[in-house]
Amino acid sequence: LRKQMPDTLVVSVVEHVPAAYWNGQGLYDARTREVFYPDLSGFRQDLVQLGAARDSLAPEVYRSAVEFLRLLKGSELVMTSLYLDQVRSYTLTLSVGTRLRLGRGRELPAERLKRFLRSYRKAGLKLAELEYVDLRYDASFATAPRLSPAAETAP
Repeated sequence: LRKQMPDTLVVSVVEHVPAAYWNGQGLYDARTREVFYPDLSGFRQDLVQLGAARDSLAPEVYRSAVEFLRLLKGSELVMTSLYLDQVRSYTLTLSVGTRLRLGRGRELPAERLKRFLRSYRKAGLKLAELEYVDLRYDASFATAPRLSPAAETAP
């Protein structure tokens, strides 16, 4: 909405096309490269969850998500979310709940994801049983088992 002198108001309507959820409270429009915050109470679309400490990082996170989704295509692994933390390190969450810690940058995390895709079956990993896989090592990765609900409440 803007005022045009002397006595006219000009109204512009911009339609957003959601490409991803953003930080659990908004949506990201890949066409306008903007985050917007509509009422999501009635909105139900199967979109990937993206997030970062600041909305200004949304285009970068979206580009990385597209790259990671392209790398996962053809595998049985499904990315449900991607988060860029305050030190600009990526964490990708799979549909089985396992988090892949990819590290910083865009090229290096993509290379780490490629290496993981080539090797996780050979390593015999049962991803549904793992809390996370840390891929930030040069030539290997570390894993952490998923704790059972009983083990989480034990003293």
